[in-house]
Amino acid sequence: MTRFAMLLLVAATAVVLAGCGETYPDEEAHFGLDDKIRPYEITLDPPEAAPGAIVTAVLRYHMPRAAAAAATWRVALDFDSGLYEADETERAFVTVTDVDPATVDAAGFVTPAARFTVPDDIYATTTAIPDVLDDDLMLALLDLLPDGLLDRPYRKADVAAWLAGLSPADLESLPPDAAAVVRRLADLFACAVRFRVTLEDGMTVDVVRRLTVRHSGRLLSPNTNTNAVISRFAVGEIPRHDFDLGKLDEVADLVVWHEYDGVADSGHPLATVPYDPGHTYFMRVRVAPEFFTSPFADDLALAEQIDERWYYYRLDAPGSDHQFFVAQDGSEAEMWELDDDARIDPPGVGARYRVLAVVRDERGEWAAYHASPGSTTRMVEVVFVAP
Repeated sequence: MTRFAMLLLVAATAVVLAGCGETYPDEEAHFGLDDKIRPYEITLDPPEAAPGAIVTAVLRYHMPRAAAAAATWRVALDFDSGLYEADETERAFVTVTDVDPATVDAAGFVTPAARFTVPDDIYATTTAIPDVLDDDLMLALLDLLPDGLLDRPYRKADVAAWLAGLSPADLESLPPDAAAVVRRLADLFACAVRFRVTLEDGMTVDVVRRLTVRHSGRLLSPNTNTNAVISRFAVGEIPRHDFDLGKLDEVADLVVWHEYDGVADSGHPLATVPYDPGHTYFMRVRVAPEFFTSPFADDLALAEQIDERWYYYRLDAPGSDHQFFVAQDGSEAEMWELDDDARIDPPGVGARYRVLAVVRDERGEWAAYHASPGSTTRMVEVVFVAP
């Protein structure tokens, strides 16, 4: 084992808190039942960026009145969750002024967008990294640098200036082991800013999204996170009545797949699906997770955790209370119960839906270093026709 790897073998403990309570099946996933602003995603491109980089933010929400709400975009350059994560504080707000007019379609889907330049001095503003570094992993990496390059005590301002002055060409000129040390230090030397969009339309809705700030992407680190990519969307049809998707492997050879076969008037992909009341249907998106290394062991390759969220709007009958997405066994489902194979209950021939799949990738091992998930949204239309 190399000295570098030995230095990285430190104990790490992750605590996951889960909550439960009274919830309402289908309320979260079903658009069109009430006259509310329903945000469902802010996508950042890229989901992590270096100081000085430009980030494009796209907010997606639904309003049944097919109108855009007044939106104010701000970014908190520093924030924390407070003592016991009960007293959240945001500081150093800047207003985002490079904002595009919102696009609104006839079904009430709205997509305002804005561009934000990460301040060059963001590390001086953030309190996520102390003025004198005390993180064991970062200290271990800094100790591996050539003598005299940076000296103890290692100060945030000195490390920030040194990383900002490096280029990919500089790293290419180094021995591979040395370049790997620098890139891993860039991975760890991270903070975050928080986008906050306030929507006003007789009510106030705040939507937030965190952006990771680090030099990983600029220095071509293999741990750079990008937005998830949906490579496939399809409707699966099983020639069995009320079939439990938990047993899908048993009938995999019988599944009929309905892929995109055109484009709807809205410009979104269109899937035309023959409907048989004696069959079972489900939807699937396929995402190829990225691989990354653990911050605690550079020889440990990990795959991202992919999380899907499904939403829908019934185009032919917006006020219908029919529950489209159901649990694997056909019972009522909460959104969090839907899997990457999400079972649906079509109401019959002629039913037409706008379906949204929001996919996020998680890197839990990097949570202590301000990792933000990448995300993407795919919107399609599905119409059920006679066989």
